[in-house]
Amino acid sequence: MKKKVVEKPEIQEKPQKIQISQTTPKKEVIGKQEQKIKSSLPRILFLSKLIMMIKKDIKILIRSKTSALIVLLGPLVIILLVGLAFNSSSLYNIRIATYSESYSELTDSITKSLENQEYSVIKAKSLESCKDGVKFGDFHLCAIFPKDLKIGDKDNIIEVYVDQSRINLASLITNTISEKVSAKSTELGISLTTDMLSVLDKTKKSIEEKIIIINKLISDNSDSTLKIQGSEDNLNKIDLTGNISEINFTDIEDQVNAIRNKYNVSLVMSNNLKNSIEDVKLGVDTLKLKLDEASKSRASTIQDLESIRKLLTISLADLNSLRTALNTISAEVGSIKVTDAGLIVEPIKTSVQPITKDKSHLSFLFPTMIVLVIMFISVLLSSTIVVREKLSAAYFRNFITPTSDLLYMIGTYLTNIILVMLQLLILFLVSLYFFKNQLLSMAPNLALAILIIASVFIFIGMIIGYLFRTEETSTLASISISSILLVFSNTILPIESLPGAFREIVKYNPFVVSEGMLKKILLFNTDITTLLNSIYILMSFIIILFIISYIARELTKRSI
Repeated sequence: MKKKVVEKPEIQEKPQKIQISQTTPKKEVIGKQEQKIKSSLPRILFLSKLIMMIKKDIKILIRSKTSALIVLLGPLVIILLVGLAFNSSSLYNIRIATYSESYSELTDSITKSLENQEYSVIKAKSLESCKDGVKFGDFHLCAIFPKDLKIGDKDNIIEVYVDQSRINLASLITNTISEKVSAKSTELGISLTTDMLSVLDKTKKSIEEKIIIINKLISDNSDSTLKIQGSEDNLNKIDLTGNISEINFTDIEDQVNAIRNKYNVSLVMSNNLKNSIEDVKLGVDTLKLKLDEASKSRASTIQDLESIRKLLTISLADLNSLRTALNTISAEVGSIKVTDAGLIVEPIKTSVQPITKDKSHLSFLFPTMIVLVIMFISVLLSSTIVVREKLSAAYFRNFITPTSDLLYMIGTYLTNIILVMLQLLILFLVSLYFFKNQLLSMAPNLALAILIIASVFIFIGMIIGYLFRTEETSTLASISISSILLVFSNTILPIESLPGAFREIVKYNPFVVSEGMLKKILLFNTDITTLLNSIYILMSFIIILFIISYIARELTKRSI
């Protein structure tokens, strides 16, 4: 049987070989196709495996609804909140404190120009309270006005104090206030220039009017000069020359005496007398003519002098009017309040002063950096420890032990606080290189503040750890919540850019409260007793978060 079985295939193989030899071209085509299929098969298998792995990962993600919600909705929620909150370029509820030893009308007008819907102006009671208000966050800016501020004073400098630690807000507020003061300064400069132009215009018109008077005076004086010259000529023409001694009054007298003595007048004597009388008569007539001419010249001269007197009287009145006009012009020019070109261009100046003496950016950023480190370390570390405890094999045994849940929570909290404090200790030891001995003087206040701040974020992380089942989702949730707290703080954009409702909520953001408290301690060396308001807020957070974490632990206990 075995031989037959062996022989039959041998008989069948021959025709197969003949068939193969007969169908060689078709076999080659089929072989090439099979080779192509075999060469592309690894790629197909790779893609199919990759698709299966993606499906597997998606199923794993969808299997946990909380993980799916965090991955899908987390970024959308963050973007939505940021879009709603920061969809504006304005600032809201900016509080400006002003102080002056004596407020003038100009000071009040400037403060009124600063006050609008975005800015509220508050008059501080003293210089120190104004500056301290900026330090403690009661005011965003402190403006110190000179005593009895008025136009024309050289010391018209408004000192502006801002908190330079809020880098993203300080420059913005300073620029805005400087622009408003500059606008008021420009308004005053325009007013001063308008007054000067008005005075110059009045002066020009007055001078033009007085030029007419001056021209009239010149003309009148010219006429008077000509009339005086004519009077001089007329007086020179008066001929008062005449030799009265030529009249022989002695001879006439002798002849008259002779007539009287002899009573008999001879012809010769009579002719002589007649000639003498004729001579006298001729001389008298000539003198009369001269006197008549002199009288006429005198009358003409008197008229000319009377006319000159009238002209001089008018000229005197015009001169008095000109003097009054010049005095008025002088008074108007003297009424110009500012004659300094610099004060006309910029009657009011601003001088920005930092509220703290620290000038390095590291000093301003250090409090924010510390809070940022505390937040991420505390939230991530505490949530990770809680989740790993839940995933450990001993988690169930912990529930059936007689140890209370409260003690477990306290132990978890203390573990986290010790680890966080150790990390922060290393950070502060490194920072001593930059800040020298400044941190040592404020170490007690700083340690207490950090303990309270770390406690808040540790309890936030513990709540996240109790709510989520896997370490990955808890880590993602921790990062998301920490990012939200970071975004809605003064680190990226000032919270003053948020609308009213958002701003009132964000004011109680643990990150914002913690950052403000550390800034006051590190930058202004403030005692912890003056920060009771911030401490009360954080302590309230600790109590509320502790209660929530305890409830979350109990819910987790029931789900086991």
